[in-house]
Amino acid sequence: MNKSMRSGGIRIADIAKATGFSGATVSLALNNNPRLPPETIRKVQEEAGKLGYISPRKKREEFERANESRKFWCLLFPYCYEHYDYTELDLFLINTLEKIALERRASLQITRLDSNNRLPSQLRNTNFNALFIKSYDLPGKAQAPEIYRGNPVTIFGFSPPQGGIPAIAPDYSEVTKLIFDAVRRNECRNVILPNTDHAESVHINRQVKDLRKLAAENAVNLSIISGNDDIIIKKTLEIVKSTKERTAFISLRKSGREREIAEKIINSAIPAKSEIDFFICEFDHRKQNNPHFNYIDLRGEDMIRAAVEMLSASYHPVSSSLLLSPRMIRASARNSFQENI
Repeated sequence: MNKSMRSGGIRIADIAKATGFSGATVSLALNNNPRLPPETIRKVQEEAGKLGYISPRKKREEFERANESRKFWCLLFPYCYEHYDYTELDLFLINTLEKIALERRASLQITRLDSNNRLPSQLRNTNFNALFIKSYDLPGKAQAPEIYRGNPVTIFGFSPPQGGIPAIAPDYSEVTKLIFDAVRRNECRNVILPNTDHAESVHINRQVKDLRKLAAENAVNLSIISGNDDIIIKKTLEIVKSTKERTAFISLRKSGREREIAEKIINSAIPAKSEIDFFICEFDHRKQNNPHFNYIDLRGEDMIRAAVEMLSASYHPVSSSLLLSPRMIRASARNSFQENI
């Protein structure tokens, strides 16, 4: 039997056997052929319904209706490097957006810019329901006009919003205030900032400037330590061991490297008289699991869901950016307390 004669697991032959008509007659009846008596058509279609037969035409219509409601999303990493290793934050963004796309019946395409700072050629004429851009400073906006056609929004917004594209980002000024308020409450007289990345972003420079000012106003010693992991660990331990006063180790970056450095410091031989508090900025709540750390929860999943809601709405915000306030999750009461700002 030809495959076109099957549908939903029920064959034309099954209907023919149940009705006593030939396969050719059944096929004509299912297609409402006017050459057949109305009674024959009625009997065949009635029996086909009982058996659960679905016509190929009805299947096509159902498929088309289902795909009409399906959304097409694109996640753009605005880099054109030939070889690019996804960061922890990149993978978190991909996994979270894939989960939300599944919830929303959306198809998600993940891509990067080509060597000309444009979307890949196969995507340039695609009409996206939503175009999510990770931390985009629009270096090639003149060469990539299709980006503006794709209903875009920038997620994480490490660079200032540009080109009229709305951005969703943490409120970094609140991050700095939140950390320093905790530093003062804990009576820390020394602050250590590890510098693991010399290619500073705009918001990191602003936060460092704000922390310098707050430290000077509150007579707190601020040390910025640059170098490889071993140098940062060594110099941090020297500062901690040289003072009886409390020290704060602050990680502003979202890479796993500074978190790993902090963990190595915890495992080092710190004298009992020395006290050190760790403040770690983290997007992924699943990684806020070290009982020795105070986490500044940058609410990564909330941010991604806010981007989805923004693009699902019938309007875009008048402001070019949406800032989410951070939360402090304290090491001393991790399971029972969250301080909201």
